[in-house]
Amino acid sequence: MCYKSSLIVDLEFLEERYQVKRSPKLKKDPARFQSYHFNGFNHPDMLIIPQQRPEVITDAIWGIMPTNQRVADKEEYYKEVSRYGAGLNARSEKAFDHFIYRTSIFEKRCIVPFSGFFEPHKGKDGKSYPFYFKDKHEDVLSIAGLYSITADRGVTFALLTKPASPLFERIHNVKKRQIILLDKEREKEWLNPDLSQTQIKEIFDYPYDDDSLITYPVTQEINSRKYHLDNPEVIQPVEYTNII
Repeated sequence: MCYKSSLIVDLEFLEERYQVKRSPKLKKDPARFQSYHFNGFNHPDMLIIPQQRPEVITDAIWGIMPTNQRVADKEEYYKEVSRYGAGLNARSEKAFDHFIYRTSIFEKRCIVPFSGFFEPHKGKDGKSYPFYFKDKHEDVLSIAGLYSITADRGVTFALLTKPASPLFERIHNVKKRQIILLDKEREKEWLNPDLSQTQIKEIFDYPYDDDSLITYPVTQEINSRKYHLDNPEVIQPVEYTNII
Protein backbone atom coordinates (compact mmCIF):
# COMPACT_ATOMS: atom_id res chain seq x y z
CA MET A 1 0.00 0.00 0.00
CA CYS A 2 1.17 3.54 -0.66
CA TYR A 3 1.85 5.46 2.53
CA LYS A 4 4.71 7.68 1.36
CA SER A 5 5.11 10.01 -1.61
CA SER A 6 6.95 13.01 -3.01
CA LEU A 7 5.96 16.21 -4.78
CA ILE A 8 8.92 18.28 -5.92
CA VAL A 9 7.29 20.55 -8.49
CA ASP A 10 5.82 23.94 -7.64
CA LEU A 11 2.26 25.20 -7.87
CA GLU A 12 2.94 27.09 -11.09
CA PHE A 13 3.90 23.83 -12.78
CA LEU A 14 0.75 22.10 -11.51
CA GLU A 15 -1.51 24.95 -12.58
CA GLU A 16 -0.15 24.68 -16.11
CA ARG A 17 -0.09 20.89 -16.17
CA TYR A 18 -3.72 20.46 -15.08
CA GLN A 19 -5.07 23.79 -16.38
CA VAL A 20 -6.31 24.80 -12.93
CA LYS A 21 -6.00 27.77 -10.61
CA ARG A 22 -4.84 27.60 -7.03
CA SER A 23 -7.35 28.04 -4.25
CA PRO A 24 -6.98 31.35 -2.37
CA LYS A 25 -6.01 29.27 0.66
CA LEU A 26 -2.76 28.30 -1.10
CA LYS A 27 -1.46 31.82 -1.58
CA LYS A 28 0.28 31.74 1.79
CA ASP A 29 3.47 29.64 1.88
CA PRO A 30 2.81 27.45 -1.21
CA ALA A 31 6.23 25.81 -0.81
CA ARG A 32 4.89 23.78 2.13
CA PHE A 33 3.21 21.48 -0.38
CA GLN A 34 6.58 20.40 -1.79
CA SER A 35 8.52 17.54 -0.20
CA TYR A 36 10.84 14.72 -1.18
CA HIS A 37 9.10 12.55 1.39
CA PHE A 38 5.52 12.96 2.55
CA ASN A 39 4.91 10.41 5.30
CA GLY A 40 1.21 9.60 5.28
CA PHE A 41 1.22 8.55 8.92
CA ASN A 42 2.01 12.16 9.82
CA HIS A 43 -1.20 13.12 7.94
CA PRO A 44 0.29 15.99 5.96
CA ASP A 45 -1.61 18.73 4.20
CA MET A 46 -1.31 17.93 0.48
CA LEU A 47 -2.74 19.02 -2.87
CA ILE A 48 -5.80 17.66 -4.64
CA ILE A 49 -8.00 18.59 -7.60
CA PRO A 50 -11.56 17.99 -6.35
CA GLN A 51 -14.51 16.82 -8.42
CA GLN A 52 -16.75 19.53 -6.98
CA ARG A 53 -14.38 22.25 -8.25
CA PRO A 54 -12.26 20.66 -11.01
CA GLU A 55 -10.92 24.04 -12.11
CA VAL A 56 -9.12 24.49 -8.77
CA ILE A 57 -6.18 22.89 -7.00
CA THR A 58 -6.55 23.02 -3.24
CA ASP A 59 -5.29 21.44 -0.03
CA ALA A 60 -6.54 18.42 1.92
CA ILE A 61 -5.30 16.21 4.74
CA TRP A 62 -4.02 12.75 3.79
CA GLY A 63 -6.18 10.32 5.74
CA ILE A 64 -9.90 10.24 4.94
CA MET A 65 -12.30 10.88 7.84
CA PRO A 66 -16.07 10.29 8.07
CA THR A 67 -18.28 13.31 7.49
CA ASN A 68 -19.47 13.29 11.12
CA GLN A 69 -15.91 13.68 12.44
CA ARG A 70 -14.05 16.95 12.98
CA VAL A 71 -10.59 17.83 11.72
CA ALA A 72 -10.14 19.60 15.04
CA ASP A 73 -10.18 16.11 16.60
CA LYS A 74 -8.00 14.46 13.97
CA GLU A 75 -5.17 13.35 16.25
CA GLU A 76 -7.52 11.30 18.41
CA TYR A 77 -9.34 9.92 15.36
CA TYR A 78 -6.18 8.87 13.50
CA LYS A 79 -4.81 7.23 16.63
CA GLU A 80 -7.95 5.09 16.86
CA VAL A 81 -7.84 3.99 13.21
CA SER A 82 -4.07 3.61 12.82
CA ARG A 83 -4.33 -0.20 12.93
CA TYR A 84 -6.65 -0.02 9.91
CA GLY A 85 -4.22 2.01 7.80
CA ALA A 86 -5.17 5.45 9.18
CA GLY A 87 -7.42 6.25 6.22
CA LEU A 88 -4.49 6.69 3.83
CA ASN A 89 -5.60 4.13 1.24
CA ALA A 90 -9.07 2.99 0.13
CA ARG A 91 -9.69 -0.36 -1.55
CA SER A 92 -11.52 0.20 -4.83
CA GLU A 93 -13.33 -3.12 -4.31
CA LYS A 94 -15.09 -1.49 -1.34
CA ALA A 95 -15.69 1.92 -2.92
CA PHE A 96 -19.46 1.47 -3.30
CA ASP A 97 -20.11 -0.27 0.03
CA HIS A 98 -17.74 1.07 2.69
CA PHE A 99 -19.46 3.51 5.05
CA ILE A 100 -16.93 6.27 4.30
CA TYR A 101 -16.15 5.65 0.63
CA ARG A 102 -19.75 5.24 -0.57
CA THR A 103 -20.53 8.84 0.44
CA SER A 104 -17.70 10.07 -1.82
CA ILE A 105 -17.41 7.75 -4.79
CA PHE A 106 -20.04 9.51 -6.97
CA GLU A 107 -19.58 13.15 -5.94
CA LYS A 108 -16.21 13.54 -4.23
CA ARG A 109 -13.53 11.95 -6.35
CA CYS A 110 -10.21 13.74 -6.71
CA ILE A 111 -6.84 13.70 -8.45
CA VAL A 112 -3.78 13.68 -6.19
CA PRO A 113 -0.59 14.79 -8.00
CA PHE A 114 2.68 13.08 -7.05
CA SER A 115 6.19 13.41 -8.41
CA GLY A 116 6.67 9.87 -7.17
CA PHE A 117 5.78 7.42 -4.43
CA PHE A 118 7.35 4.66 -2.37
CA GLU A 119 6.36 0.98 -2.10
CA PRO A 120 7.89 -1.74 0.10
CA HIS A 121 9.60 -4.84 -1.27
CA LYS A 122 10.24 -7.91 0.87
CA GLY A 123 13.84 -9.00 0.28
CA LYS A 124 15.30 -12.49 0.29
CA ASP A 125 16.48 -11.84 3.84
CA GLY A 126 12.95 -11.03 5.02
CA LYS A 127 13.68 -7.32 5.42
CA SER A 128 11.67 -4.51 3.83
CA TYR A 129 13.33 -2.45 1.08
CA PRO A 130 11.59 0.70 -0.21
CA PHE A 131 11.30 1.27 -3.95
CA TYR A 132 10.60 4.65 -5.53
CA PHE A 133 8.27 4.96 -8.53
CA LYS A 134 8.22 7.93 -10.91
CA ASP A 135 7.24 8.82 -14.46
CA LYS A 136 9.83 7.94 -17.10
CA HIS A 137 9.56 11.43 -18.60
CA GLU A 138 9.56 13.31 -15.27
CA ASP A 139 5.89 14.25 -15.53
CA VAL A 140 3.73 14.26 -12.41
CA LEU A 141 1.68 11.15 -11.67
CA SER A 142 -2.08 11.49 -11.20
CA ILE A 143 -3.49 9.27 -8.47
CA ALA A 144 -7.21 8.51 -8.18
CA GLY A 145 -8.52 9.52 -4.78
CA LEU A 146 -11.65 10.09 -2.71
CA TYR A 147 -12.23 13.00 -0.37
CA SER A 148 -14.66 13.88 2.39
CA ILE A 149 -15.82 17.12 3.98
CA THR A 150 -15.92 16.83 7.75
CA ALA A 151 -18.39 18.31 10.21
CA ASP A 152 -16.13 21.36 10.69
CA ARG A 153 -15.61 21.80 6.90
CA GLY A 154 -12.20 20.19 6.77
CA VAL A 155 -11.18 18.25 3.66
CA THR A 156 -9.51 14.83 3.96
CA PHE A 157 -8.66 12.25 1.30
CA ALA A 158 -7.50 8.69 0.60
CA LEU A 159 -5.74 7.09 -2.37
CA LEU A 160 -7.64 4.35 -4.17
CA THR A 161 -5.94 0.97 -4.61
CA LYS A 162 -6.49 -2.19 -6.64
CA PRO A 163 -4.79 -5.58 -7.22
CA ALA A 164 -1.23 -5.19 -8.48
CA SER A 165 -0.15 -5.15 -12.11
CA PRO A 166 2.82 -7.41 -13.01
CA LEU A 167 5.28 -4.58 -12.24
CA PHE A 168 3.72 -3.74 -8.89
CA GLU A 169 3.34 -7.40 -7.95
CA ARG A 170 7.07 -7.89 -8.51
CA ILE A 171 7.93 -4.94 -6.24
CA HIS A 172 5.08 -4.93 -3.72
CA ASN A 173 5.47 -8.67 -3.38
CA VAL A 174 3.64 -9.30 -0.10
CA LYS A 175 0.32 -7.44 -0.24
CA LYS A 176 0.44 -7.25 -4.05
CA ARG A 177 -1.59 -4.05 -4.31
CA GLN A 178 -1.08 -0.75 -6.12
CA ILE A 179 -2.53 2.74 -6.17
CA ILE A 180 -4.77 3.59 -9.12
CA LEU A 181 -2.84 5.72 -11.60
CA LEU A 182 -4.67 7.82 -14.18
CA ASP A 183 -3.34 8.59 -17.64
CA LYS A 184 -4.22 11.96 -19.16
CA GLU A 185 -7.39 10.73 -20.83
CA ARG A 186 -8.72 9.18 -17.63
CA GLU A 187 -7.75 12.24 -15.55
CA LYS A 188 -10.59 14.17 -17.16
CA GLU A 189 -12.99 11.25 -16.99
CA TRP A 190 -12.30 10.68 -13.28
CA LEU A 191 -13.69 14.11 -12.38
CA ASN A 192 -16.74 13.78 -14.66
CA PRO A 193 -19.80 14.14 -12.38
CA ASP A 194 -21.98 12.00 -14.66
CA LEU A 195 -20.07 8.72 -14.39
CA SER A 196 -22.09 5.61 -13.59
CA GLN A 197 -20.92 2.85 -11.28
CA THR A 198 -19.99 0.76 -14.32
CA GLN A 199 -17.91 3.59 -15.80
CA ILE A 200 -16.11 4.18 -12.50
CA LYS A 201 -15.26 0.49 -12.29
CA GLU A 202 -13.92 0.62 -15.86
CA ILE A 203 -11.46 3.32 -14.76
CA PHE A 204 -10.45 1.14 -11.81
CA ASP A 205 -9.77 -1.77 -14.16
CA TYR A 206 -7.99 0.15 -16.90
CA PRO A 207 -4.37 -1.09 -17.15
CA TYR A 208 -1.98 1.82 -16.66
CA ASP A 209 1.12 1.56 -18.84
CA ASP A 210 3.79 0.11 -16.53
CA ASP A 211 6.42 0.87 -19.18
CA SER A 212 5.90 4.58 -18.55
CA LEU A 213 7.22 4.16 -14.99
CA ILE A 214 10.73 3.91 -13.56
CA THR A 215 11.26 2.17 -10.23
CA TYR A 216 14.38 1.50 -8.14
CA PRO A 217 15.35 0.85 -4.50
CA VAL A 218 16.07 3.77 -2.16
CA THR A 219 17.32 4.24 1.38
CA GLN A 220 15.81 2.11 4.15
CA GLU A 221 15.87 5.15 6.39
CA ILE A 222 12.37 6.07 5.24
CA ASN A 223 10.85 2.82 6.56
CA SER A 224 9.86 4.28 9.93
CA ARG A 225 6.24 5.36 10.21
CA LYS A 226 7.13 8.51 12.10
CA TYR A 227 10.69 9.39 11.09
CA HIS A 228 10.60 12.18 8.52
CA LEU A 229 13.64 12.26 6.24
CA ASP A 230 13.20 14.98 3.60
CA ASN A 231 16.06 15.75 1.21
CA PRO A 232 17.11 14.82 -2.35
CA GLU A 233 18.97 11.73 -1.08
CA VAL A 234 15.61 10.12 -0.28
CA ILE A 235 14.86 9.50 -3.96
CA GLN A 236 18.37 8.51 -5.06
CA PRO A 237 18.99 4.86 -6.11
CA VAL A 238 20.63 2.56 -3.57
CA GLU A 239 22.11 -0.87 -4.35
CA TYR A 240 21.18 -3.89 -2.22
CA THR A 241 22.17 -7.53 -2.53
CA ASN A 242 19.05 -9.18 -1.08
CA ILE A 243 16.39 -7.99 -3.49
CA ILE A 244 15.13 -8.95 -6.94
